[in-house]
Amino acid sequence: MRHSGKDPLLLRGVDPTPRWTRNDLILIAVLMLAGLLLRIPGINQGLWVDEINTLVNLVRYPAADIINLSGRTNNHVLYSLLAHYCVAWFGESAWALRLPALIFGVAIIPAIYHFGRQITSRPEAFLAALLLALNYQFIWYSQNARGYTGVLFGALLASSLFIRLIATANPPVRIVLGYAVTAALTCWMQMMAVFLVLAHVLIWMGLAVDSLSERRTVASTPAFVALALTTLFTVALYSPMFYADTVQHVRLGNGTSSFVEESAANQWVFEEFIRGVEQSMPGGWLAVAIVFAALLAGLGSYARQGRSVLNLLTLPALVTIFLVTSMGSLFFPRFLFCSAGFLLLIGVRGGFKLAEFVLPILSPRHVLMVGMLFALAGASQVPSAWGPKQDYAAAAEFIRENQRPGDAVVCFSITSFPLTEFHGMDCEDTYTLAQLVRIENRHERTWLLYTLPTQAKLTRPEVWARINTPSEYKLIREFKGTLNGGTITVMLRQNTTTRNELTR
Repeated sequence: MRHSGKDPLLLRGVDPTPRWTRNDLILIAVLMLAGLLLRIPGINQGLWVDEINTLVNLVRYPAADIINLSGRTNNHVLYSLLAHYCVAWFGESAWALRLPALIFGVAIIPAIYHFGRQITSRPEAFLAALLLALNYQFIWYSQNARGYTGVLFGALLASSLFIRLIATANPPVRIVLGYAVTAALTCWMQMMAVFLVLAHVLIWMGLAVDSLSERRTVASTPAFVALALTTLFTVALYSPMFYADTVQHVRLGNGTSSFVEESAANQWVFEEFIRGVEQSMPGGWLAVAIVFAALLAGLGSYARQGRSVLNLLTLPALVTIFLVTSMGSLFFPRFLFCSAGFLLLIGVRGGFKLAEFVLPILSPRHVLMVGMLFALAGASQVPSAWGPKQDYAAAAEFIRENQRPGDAVVCFSITSFPLTEFHGMDCEDTYTLAQLVRIENRHERTWLLYTLPTQAKLTRPEVWARINTPSEYKLIREFKGTLNGGTITVMLRQNTTTRNELTR
């Protein structure tokens, strides 16, 4: 594909083909090995509800059914297929189900380094790769049997190829096809990646308009062809599914929600984001403040580098936030995981700029060493990611050991499916207060299990109020998990006054 005499769409601000030295290869290989070793210890721990849904409703089915299934569950199609074959080859286990996430979780280390080299310096790209290898959140998601690490890898690789398309006058056909295949497969991994492609479309359009105003003759066709092929391939991949829901979301109540409920939900989302930052590094609110300051400084620095570079890093997240919220859906921080690498690079750039401003006597090499120490300090949080995501197995065993004949067991707030379909418990599901009261009246003792309390409080406030009334229910046990809010709580109600040995 030749476009003689034409300039690239993007003239400055990036290096489309950075050269890897022998030292680069050695450093990234070491980081990949370290990342792999840190991701293995928790790979076989207890599954959480979304992973159990993936296993029971998708992975256990034939590959053709996985491609065609849509409405029953939130299907990360390509991940479900990869997990299906891993389970078929290695047997059904948590580690086999999570193996694709682990592989992608290690592959994102060289991917972010290469993308970083295209838009920033070698030290910043290395520090971003180091943080990604050692960070709690990225390790947690590398042990999560969902498509998020695959989406992050695809987003970084597709963005690297997109830079080749817009910053090279004569990109070869393999780059055009490589982008289209990579972007389409990333969308097949998780539909939220469509927003990344849409961001690239907007960047391409902006550059094309700028070239017209500057009266430059540019090679815009290769990028246009790549984006058009991406659309074609993505539609072809999803065409068997009649995909109804393109965004995973939680509606409050019965499809409508009050202003108070939505405000509470948005507050929870913000709190979850802050908690995620705090888990990634020691230092509490001070660390959170430093991260936000670094992000602001990084945004300013990339804005000075060039509007298109800043758009590459920020538009995917902004498009995702705008479109998800405009659909009336609750926004989860994990929806931005596709943009996590971009945000990390912004933060690293901002960290360098803050260090230059606060400690101008430090050389760039010293600033890099401080950043490495910061990354190593964050690695102290990693062991807390190695436990079970949600400990349904321990909760089910506890009920079996302590349940008496005639006792009722009630599953509330997303505990029913994991406990009944995966762990084989005989558990009654309840959605309304009237249902719960009828169950209580028929039994002397009623066990109740719940998780994700914020969602339970918002969606079933009457039931939530009853189980949190001390005269009605007593807290018996809590089974902790690494998922935020994922503790499995066991409550007990007794119709007669008996001595409760379980609370001792």
